[in-house]
Amino acid sequence: MNIVFILSALIASTVAEPVDSTLASSQILNLLNTESRPQSMMIPFEEIRIHRIRKEPLRFAGIMRINPALGISVAYSEPEETTFILTSGGLRIRQEGKPDQTAPEEAGKLVQVFLDLLTLNASILSEQFTLEETMEPSGWTLTLVPSDPALLRHFESIRIQGEHDWLKFITIEHGKGRRKQMVFRSMPLEWDATPEEIESFF
Repeated sequence: MNIVFILSALIASTVAEPVDSTLASSQILNLLNTESRPQSMMIPFEEIRIHRIRKEPLRFAGIMRINPALGISVAYSEPEETTFILTSGGLRIRQEGKPDQTAPEEAGKLVQVFLDLLTLNASILSEQFTLEETMEPSGWTLTLVPSDPALLRHFESIRIQGEHDWLKFITIEHGKGRRKQMVFRSMPLEWDATPEEIESFF
């Protein structure tokens, strides 16, 4: 997924450059959302959860699978095998040997936000967030702040960070000392899903 992109023109200055706060024209989302980006993909990740009452952060690991027609499947392998399946129908939680659990109906809007975020649906996100984006030599940062009061109950902001066309971090600030960060240490891989994999992960 190597993309020829005129990033040098954006980061020529050694000083961080604030960019226009209109999501529909986001340079960062345009950088990530290109024709060469795999439509169906899998991305290994690590997740770090921080809470003010815990001395040490909780650490998780797994693989995220994205299929535009099906949704997003987040399969944790550590500390235990659990799969979160996000689709337009809501959120299901799957553990081996147990029936799927369905999240409450009110979680549906939150699930849709993360579907739009992870599939880089800029036109939809622009209706729900304001943003501040910065380009600098070490990489870029895109901060999304909910404009919908209903979303503000769940998190204060989402910060996306990366380098060139590589999304490296997604940090969710829940407020009151709570934070969740997903770390992507490699580029997305194209996922040519078999029927067995679709059944297993969706």
